[in-house]
Amino acid sequence: MKLERISDAQLLWSLDKEDFIKNQLNINDFLTGTQKARSLFQEAMKQAARDCMFESEGYLLHCQLQEVSEEVVTFSITRLQPWKSTTGYVPECSGFCGASGSGNRGFQTAP
Repeated sequence: MKLERISDAQLLWSLDKEDFIKNQLNINDFLTGTQKARSLFQEAMKQAARDCMFESEGYLLHCQLQEVSEEVVTFSITRLQPWKSTTGYVPECSGFCGASGSGNRGFQTAP
């Protein structure tokens, strides 16, 4: 797993074949938002906060499938506005790069 901070609001997250094998995942897990994919994403965001100083907690995020090859899959993750709720409820990541049309889905990370 490789994380690369592009700007204050954008991160590239790359997974290679070994990452998919180690985590028992395939690309469809990300397209359908399985629990395994969401868990790996949450782990990656925690690592990005530690290693890249990329804070995502409490923000809406836009995830886009950037590159797919036989060797690597790369996602572009863009931090959008802070999540605001009138009830104080912040939902957990409800999906990941959904399969609808463009392959993009906005979602939020829970604090």
